Amino acid sequence: MDIERLKQQAFVCCPFDLLVNNHLPSLLKEHINPEIGLNGEILDQFQRPKFKKVAKILKKEGLM
Repeated sequence: MDIERLKQQAFVCCPFDLLVNNHLPSLLKEHINPEIGLNGEILDQFQRPKFKKVAKILKKEGLM
C-alpha cells in the first residue's frame, strides 16, 4: 500500500484546541484526516463560529 492511499484511510486523533492552535497546518499540508477530540473544556473555550470555520476548511480540503 502506498503512503497516499494509507493517508486517505487513516485518522489521527487530535483535541480541537491542539488542532486549531498547533496541528491544522501540518494536517492540511500532509492531507491527513483528523479525528477531533472534544470535551467540556473545549466546548466552553470555543464558540460555534470557530467550529464551523475549521469544518469548512477540512471539507474544502476533502478531509473529514
